[in-house]
Amino acid sequence: MLTLHEPARTFHVSTPSSSNSPSAGSDPQGRDTASTGRPNGSHRAKRIFTWVVIVAALLFFASVLRESLDPFGDAPYLEISHGDHVHYVPRDRDPRVSISNFPTQQPGPNEMITPEGRIVERE
Repeated sequence: MLTLHEPARTFHVSTPSSSNSPSAGSDPQGRDTASTGRPNGSHRAKRIFTWVVIVAALLFFASVLRESLDPFGDAPYLEISHGDHVHYVPRDRDPRVSISNFPTQQPGPNEMITPEGRIVERE
């Protein structure tokens, strides 16, 4: 039985300034750190971009969470969709009064909606 053994081939690409050990101006991955001792601008830009994306995602998540926990905010009344129009209903409405009895116009700055559905002047 005949077996052929071929020596392993090793390829080494060299540049004028390369050596087997990292130079004083680069880190073990070969990034240039000669001027500041820190990774070059490309790596730094990626890290900054990553943090910006994380912060933006957290802000978006916080706003969605806030909206889902308190969808109407501090408004003294709720907007209830009723067919092709909206009724403005106070938070303390009388449950015995039908939604149809509440106004379809927002109250003015010095007005309020009573629990029965009337718009009156604020006192």
